Amino acid sequence: MALARMAAIRKTNVQPIFEAWKKLDDPKRVVSERDLQDVFFLGNEEGTRALLKAADDSDAPLQPTFAGMDNPYDRAMWVILKRPAIWKFMQAFFPVDQLTNKRHWRR
Repeated sequence: MALARMAAIRKTNVQPIFEAWKKLDDPKRVVSERDLQDVFFLGNEEGTRALLKAADDSDAPLQPTFAGMDNPYDRAMWVILKRPAIWKFMQAFFPVDQLTNKRHWRR
């Protein structure tokens, strides 16, 4: 039922989504907002590479699944919804990896 309603929403008609967002109680909205910020943070090529590596390390490769997706945001959102264990791992380690890969003394 919810998927049918989502399918009826066009990409430019975000008002129904915004109305549903406003109806969420505060705890759910806070968790959802944090998750969406994380999707934004991992919604790039580096994030995709990190998600693929984490999936490979956990013997659950995502390359075939990711191949049919349009962009890094779709990939990140799919992982948060379908592979929460990989997502939790990435929440902990991706920010640290980003810092260590950008140290000024590294050649």
